[in-house]
Amino acid sequence: MKVAFITKQNISAFKAGIMSAPIDTGRAVRQGVISQSVKDLLAKFKHIPEIGRFDKIRVDLNRPIPDSSIAKASMVIQPSAKRTDFRTRVLSFVAYNPENDKVKRSIAHAIGNNTAIESVLKDSSTVTAFKRFIAESEHFFSSNY
Repeated sequence: MKVAFITKQNISAFKAGIMSAPIDTGRAVRQGVISQSVKDLLAKFKHIPEIGRFDKIRVDLNRPIPDSSIAKASMVIQPSAKRTDFRTRVLSFVAYNPENDKVKRSIAHAIGNNTAIESVLKDSSTVTAFKRFIAESEHFFSSNY
């Protein structure tokens, strides 16, 4: 059986091949609006019981980045897709295509029970992750459409 061997000299070249290009998040992102929307989502989430099904909780942001092609982005908390799982919650980010609102891009940012999702919402890195998601989504939609 042959095994690939990477020497120390080739590691930087190997890393450069698999790393993605940096996305520009330097534009004026409305961080205060995003921070407030995370707080609003946390306030809505605190009313959800620890065990059991519930309706989706969603917070929409209109124009999260000024002069962006993305007109609307959302943060959504929903129950697990498994029918027998009554404890797992999923926090996802959603960005809508500027030309067609039915086309969207979404990622699951966190999956866990109530305590895990609550701690993710309280963490400041969630705001940064959402800003990055919006910037990547803008790049995604502009390169594909």
